[in-house]
Amino acid sequence: MPVVLTDNQDNVHIAWLENSNVSAGEEVVYTRLNHTNDAYPDGIPLNSLATYIIDEWEVTPVTRWASDKLGPNTGRAPELGQPPAFANDMGSGAHIAWSDTSKCDGTSNNNMYTICYTHILTGQVDVYLEEGDADWLHIIEPGEETIFNMTINNTTPGPVDLVADTYSMNMSVLCVIPREIAEAHGISQTCNAGNWSMTPFFASNHTAIFPDTVIYLRGG
Repeated sequence: MPVVLTDNQDNVHIAWLENSNVSAGEEVVYTRLNHTNDAYPDGIPLNSLATYIIDEWEVTPVTRWASDKLGPNTGRAPELGQPPAFANDMGSGAHIAWSDTSKCDGTSNNNMYTICYTHILTGQVDVYLEEGDADWLHIIEPGEETIFNMTINNTTPGPVDLVADTYSMNMSVLCVIPREIAEAHGISQTCNAGNWSMTPFFASNHTAIFPDTVIYLRGG
């Protein structure tokens, strides 16, 4: 019995009770499907397979403890229970509430029902190059460095302290030989990106940014 809602940015939010975790039994889980901006007719055609339109599902368990979260019901009649209550916040997150025979931290409540609640903040980050850098051709030799003025901005709606969060950045290499060089030497513009690696740095202190580097961003 999933519950579904959309926000004002056309993201789809889904919450439901999951039974695949054997140790926990019933789990409240949540996922958000980001809007792809592939609007018809310029994007993906209507009636296409959903896997081509929405992001891969990243399911997040809201609870991890064993308890009854459907309310009074039986295994043969789950429709008698109550699925999670679901509502938008003022940004790109959601409010979730549910009944539970445990307290909201997973400790025992003597098998008596209580109401649990959580607010899921799903952050959004904009990454862009400064004007003039997006189409700026950087030609470098192995071992050399170059600088792009790249900005990462936490644009999650809400108070700056409330929506503050930590992020990581993982960049991939696309190896392309400039057209004039390829034509001059009679070679292809494509090359093996596996022969190259890239490590971004903070320009202010030259600290390396690795995929597991924690980047703290306040709202705005």
